[in-house]
Amino acid sequence: MDRLAWRTAPRTSVAQWDELVRFADAARHDGLSRTLVCGMGGSSLAPEVLASSFANASLSVLDSTDPSAVLAVTRAADFDRTLFVVCSKSGTTVETLAFYHYLAARADAARFVAITDPGSPLEALAHSRGFRGVFRHPPDVGGRYAALTVVGMLPAALLGVNGRDLLERALAVDTDAARARGARFAEATLAGRDKLVLRPPAPVARLAGWIEQLVAESTGKDGRGVVPVVDDPIMGPRPDSQIVRDFSADPLALGAEFLAWEYTTWELCTGLGVNAFDQPDVEEAKALARAELAGRLRHAMAGDRSQAPCTGDWVLARVPPVREDGSPALLHRVLMRRTKFSRKEAGDRTAEQIIAANVDTIFLVQSLNLNLNPRRLERYLALAPEATDTDAIREQIRSIRQNQAKLN
Repeated sequence: MDRLAWRTAPRTSVAQWDELVRFADAARHDGLSRTLVCGMGGSSLAPEVLASSFANASLSVLDSTDPSAVLAVTRAADFDRTLFVVCSKSGTTVETLAFYHYLAARADAARFVAITDPGSPLEALAHSRGFRGVFRHPPDVGGRYAALTVVGMLPAALLGVNGRDLLERALAVDTDAARARGARFAEATLAGRDKLVLRPPAPVARLAGWIEQLVAESTGKDGRGVVPVVDDPIMGPRPDSQIVRDFSADPLALGAEFLAWEYTTWELCTGLGVNAFDQPDVEEAKALARAELAGRLRHAMAGDRSQAPCTGDWVLARVPPVREDGSPALLHRVLMRRTKFSRKEAGDRTAEQIIAANVDTIFLVQSLNLNLNPRRLERYLALAPEATDTDAIREQIRSIRQNQAKLN
């Protein structure tokens, strides 16, 4: 997958625009006059830019797990008239799913709509819970390049924006000029001017925040990158900076700005020698967040199952306060084992399977009948010599064999 379908997103979205408008009209007809977009990063920044630039307060964004921000949503006077757009490309974003579960306990499923990759856990959840709608995020478009896909255009329809005009202006972008700008930025960056100061006009001021994430997340890797600067208090030029003031103040030109900056960033990354479309630090941060919420032990076990707790282990755990939902303790680490009783995992794998730990005494028991298997006893004996009186057991096994021979 080449992740380049953002280049044709304006044309795709023009074809989808009437469907989005019908969905928005039906939501408003049902009394849902407010929209809350729940998402992180690219999932929320483009809708926020549109709402701010068109000065339309009917749409807001929840992209913070700060309890005060989440509580403010449910305490708002228009909460009962709010449509919730749950947007996660992967369908597994921890923060976004946390928003959903909190809100789902307080709002009917018909007030939720999902935007996510086909086949994602969020898509399955949305269908099973009966969401008002499910829109597919293009699989070959990364989140930060998705402003002109349904990620940005469904919120535009809910805002009542003339999305068709916005998209048609995007189709008219001079992509060669946009890429040439990226090449100039790359050349200046390699020469030591690695700060990109963004100064859009007041009507579209929030556009700077969207560009900041696009440029920083696309270029910042492998020890290279550009530092976008938003709301810089120093107005004059600096030797380490490039200042960008060439923006349209017309909100309907945002489609063109989104697409032009995506081409600019792609070329900038090419000049710096980095992949514009991967996000190693973002993926690592997501993994760490999941590990923190599920217990660090689960994260550590991903590559070594011997770290899983077993009978006899002592563990380090975080026990939450008693809650009605029965929240379990979170296991963070298995403490050092004094002894262990283990064997090779079954099948072709050579990994170790821990059966018990911190064992003082092991009782090896078999039936004294024709199913007695001294060799099995010996195998178990070899697995745990430090927890048994091996000489005594071997003497008993010799005696058992002699008696077994007499029985036969």
